[in-house]
Amino acid sequence: MRLDQPFWCDWPLAEPPKFLTPELLHHWHKMFWDHDAKWCICVVGDAEIDFQFSVLHPHRFHHFKEGISKLKQVTGCKHCDVQHYIIPIIAGAVLKCFLIAVCALTDFHYLSQAPEITDETCMKIQDALAEFHKHKDVIISAGGQIGKKRKVIDNWYIPKLKFMQSVVPNIHDNGVAMQWSADPAEHAHITEIKHPSKSTNNQDYESQLCHYLDHADKCRQFNLATAVHEASINFQLIDGSPCNEEELQDVNDNKSDLDSDLDNPDDPKAEVLDTVTVSALAGMQSGAHNPGDYFALAVRLQQGLHPHAPHPFQTLLDAKMALYLNQDPSH
Repeated sequence: MRLDQPFWCDWPLAEPPKFLTPELLHHWHKMFWDHDAKWCICVVGDAEIDFQFSVLHPHRFHHFKEGISKLKQVTGCKHCDVQHYIIPIIAGAVLKCFLIAVCALTDFHYLSQAPEITDETCMKIQDALAEFHKHKDVIISAGGQIGKKRKVIDNWYIPKLKFMQSVVPNIHDNGVAMQWSADPAEHAHITEIKHPSKSTNNQDYESQLCHYLDHADKCRQFNLATAVHEASINFQLIDGSPCNEEELQDVNDNKSDLDSDLDNPDDPKAEVLDTVTVSALAGMQSGAHNPGDYFALAVRLQQGLHPHAPHPFQTLLDAKMALYLNQDPSH
């Protein structure tokens, strides 16, 4: 299979519209920004549309004080804000058929995002798309279809526009499109990739990000260990009954089991941990304490002097500090 061919090209009787579900951020909001908004900017004019957006009152949505024609790296939230304003902004500045085409496509986007869709709603979605196709030629005749280097485009070879034909059949087969939102993954991309990348020098990008996330995870576990110690929590007594040796080992299990406890709302340990406030130790911040002999502490762990320390994550607590080690029991 060539790289320019889709992954289903050798699947007999494959129907992509049945397994390629619509996704709001890219198929609706990004489609609007890449095409609908660009049509309006080209027809109305950069200066006029920027002025109209700049004088809008910053009441509820984002205020575009410098307009929208020169925006770069626009987020999905701003796509939505522009979409809220675009119809009244261009009304009176474009031909009636042009306004109807853009309004019909906007109706299609909004109706398809409904959390509950009935057969009547599906008919309205199809009617809105048909209304757009009925009036779309005026967009080209008005000079709205402009490509790179201001080159006029006289066709409708837009994959996302073609994909709209399968939205209603896909809703019948797979349910409402709202459930396939990529917002959680996009948010994780911001918190786990974009923000950490600001701490790198753009050399060995992947390696630096992995080191950053690894250090952040170790800091999180260290803060949790010190917070539990400062709160004087005794997990053996939380359930109201004494623990045997096997239950005690479960209490002192590794990080993954602790995370599963936190995800379980019925676990009493989760309720206690929710009340723990993570705070930095004053001695660590001031640097006044003696850091101690880490090698001696590691030897004590290896000799089994702390039998209830979890494996492979070893956390040792004493009066002044919490030591976190990643020890391989096989060594």
